[in-house]
Amino acid sequence: MFNLPEYPDVHTTRHITCVSCKEKFAITEGHRIGEPQERQWRVLSHEANQINLRQEDNRQRRPVVPQPLQIPAQVENSEQPEFLQQPPTKFTPYKIHCPRCGADNRNWLLLQNNDNQNLWQKYVSRFPHIRYALLLAAVFSFLTLLIPLRSWLQIIFLAIFIPFAVLSLIVELTQHWGKLREGKHIAKIKPDAPDEERALWIRGFSWVLLASVLIPLIFFVLAPRVIQYGIKVVEPSPEAEVEKAATDVGELVNQDLENTAANLEAIADDMDNLLTGMPTNASPQFEQEVATFSEKLSAVVTAALNELNIIRQESPDIIEARRTQELEKIDKARAKAIEQLKKEIMADIRFLLVWAVMVGLPVFISVFIVMRSIKAYVKKVDGQLPPPLFYSVASMTRVVSWEAKQALEIEGTMHHIQWVSVKRNEEGGITLTGLHRDLPNFNANGQVRGETVRAQKHVIKTDLWGRVITATIHDTRVPRPVGGPEFVTALPLPHEAPIRVRPPAR
Repeated sequence: MFNLPEYPDVHTTRHITCVSCKEKFAITEGHRIGEPQERQWRVLSHEANQINLRQEDNRQRRPVVPQPLQIPAQVENSEQPEFLQQPPTKFTPYKIHCPRCGADNRNWLLLQNNDNQNLWQKYVSRFPHIRYALLLAAVFSFLTLLIPLRSWLQIIFLAIFIPFAVLSLIVELTQHWGKLREGKHIAKIKPDAPDEERALWIRGFSWVLLASVLIPLIFFVLAPRVIQYGIKVVEPSPEAEVEKAATDVGELVNQDLENTAANLEAIADDMDNLLTGMPTNASPQFEQEVATFSEKLSAVVTAALNELNIIRQESPDIIEARRTQELEKIDKARAKAIEQLKKEIMADIRFLLVWAVMVGLPVFISVFIVMRSIKAYVKKVDGQLPPPLFYSVASMTRVVSWEAKQALEIEGTMHHIQWVSVKRNEEGGITLTGLHRDLPNFNANGQVRGETVRAQKHVIKTDLWGRVITATIHDTRVPRPVGGPEFVTALPLPHEAPIRVRPPAR
């Protein structure tokens, strides 16, 4: 085994995704161990750390500047905030701005922070109308107990499943409120954008179909038949066991009969030998009694052997009759078990209809209740959150131009590039076009030669969140700029003074 050192003592960080541009950045760091009053944490500084990667003269090994900068720099106070000896739940008035687009994420952070609320409080505070859906489910669940079905097992299962189906619908639909909000904004700039509201309606009605039709068919029709078939395949066949038992009994009976016949014949032989060995000079009366006894013994042995032969001949029929009786008992027991399974678990047409009505109706009504609550919450929240980045071409241009500088490794402030075109593309983002023109050529008299100049054309294409998809630079020739920089040339005059051939742009 390796004798490895301990892990370094590091701070854990909490991240948030910007509500406007989807930039993920860290907001706090610290230790979350011990009692709440002993925990230490702080808000990250607005000054990013610089990491020197070996060799700076190599352009591929230049210093890396991390981007999670969320606290705006204050002119009067540029120091980093110190550790705060207080529980994390205490209010700390810090600004949470996105380092990429500058959006204010304070309200968004509060929506993400649910540490002080349990699950029920969270749903009721955001979607208060769901209480009516749960109340409706409770009413239908109570009515189910009054419906006479074939077994109490079906009634109990149906009564429990109704609130479960409604609660599952609430959880499934409400978790997509963020997509619904974004979808409404995307639909304003992309005519072919997916309709998130329609997708939620389809999802809700699909759950109605699944809960009211497919689930009872699976659990109360298909599953019992599969279980029954599996039991037949896995368990040994009772018919084979009965056949084996009957064969063993027949062989045992035949063996016993043969042993009994052999014993009788042996006894008869012993008696004959005994009678034969009697003295011959006995009285005539004694000889007559011996002869009579011998005849009776022979008759008894013969009768016993005949009975054994009859039993040997009749035993297969008796065993077969008993086997038939046992098989009939097994068939009756199996039929009774199947009938009990059908009665307790398997659904008939009446139960399926009751299930479809008692489950489908509250879930169907709950779809409208939950969708109304989601749309009301989205409308309420959207008024208190920054709009997405793609709502404004100007905001996207500012962010994209900065990212294009990093992607294309453009030095300086990019003031030498004249952005001549910005328009939305099919992705919902923008296509930014800029020109870096060369100086025009002058003749000896200071006059400009030619109507075009060399230029580098910068074309940046982004998605709707301002992420650069493609960024290209290619050479071209374009018309001279209308207002360019101050061009200065030296003419062969006696005083060798420079001549201003074009006034600077004012």
